[in-house]
Amino acid sequence: MVGSTPAGLHVVGDRGELGLPAPARRMCGITRALPVLLVAALPRDVLVVHPAHLIAQMLADWYTTRTGDRGALGARAIPVRRT
Repeated sequence: MVGSTPAGLHVVGDRGELGLPAPARRMCGITRALPVLLVAALPRDVLVVHPAHLIAQMLADWYTTRTGDRGALGARAIPVRRT
């Protein structure tokens, strides 16, 4: 979670980028090659950084708990061949 403060050490760049310090990336298991999901919580003035692998796991868990053994989308699932 990244929050703004007038005394902060990091700033948003000209292109809207914000560098995430290496210790924070290591703590969250984020590497340069892996995508992340950013969620802005505007009322709290924070940016939440989620590693993509955690989002995938949370979605899989969420669908599994709601559909039981029938799979992520239940009977409405469309079979697709992976390439």
